Amino acid sequence: MKPMIMMAACLVTTCVMGSCVTYEQVKYYTDKEDGRVVLNDGRELQGRVLMPKAYAKTIRITQGDGKTVKVPAADVKVLSVWKKTHPDIVHAMVYQPYMTNKLLSAKQTKRAKPMWMAVVGAGEYVDFFSCSEKYSIPSSGDMRITSGISGNIFIICRKKGEDIGKMVGFYDSSNKQLRKELVDYLSDDLVLCDKLEKKEIDAHDFQEIAKQYKPVE
Repeated sequence: MKPMIMMAACLVTTCVMGSCVTYEQVKYYTDKEDGRVVLNDGRELQGRVLMPKAYAKTIRITQGDGKTVKVPAADVKVLSVWKKTHPDIVHAMVYQPYMTNKLLSAKQTKRAKPMWMAVVGAGEYVDFFSCSEKYSIPSSGDMRITSGISGNIFIICRKKGEDIGKMVGFYDSSNKQLRKELVDYLSDDLVLCDKLEKKEIDAHDFQEIAKQYKPVE
């Protein structure tokens, strides 16, 4: 089953005393969830976290004593967030760059600037991420990823030990197109690639792919 990822619809605008702000803008500045920030130096902060938009360069977390701390995104190793009513459903997010592919750029590859990504598949040797404009957690406790004007939700794949991941497709890519990109990127595991090509594993089942990927050394 694909993770809950919602596409953006129209914005609702509220006008107060001559000034207009969108509902999305208001929600962004109040959309906090329980969370924990693990920093690159090993320190941890826990409290209420303002859910980051794609290119947010800082994370704001309000700790138990009421103090709000701003943390540079580049200093964050992993951000874990969850709905207070669903502490058993924890979502991991990272801030990192990635390499595009020909689906997004006329060039074969291009380094894209860092952005926040949600982990949608994690294995011993490879991780999968989904990223777009905005992240939120509705009452169900699931992660909701909302696309922006471009309408695209990217799928990024990064092998363990690599400094940067690679875009392998869009969330709404066809199974055929996504399968082609995955087989190319994960070609050092012939067994897994064979299963993908024979459609024994769904190309959108990122957790299962991450679990089964075993590169030949």
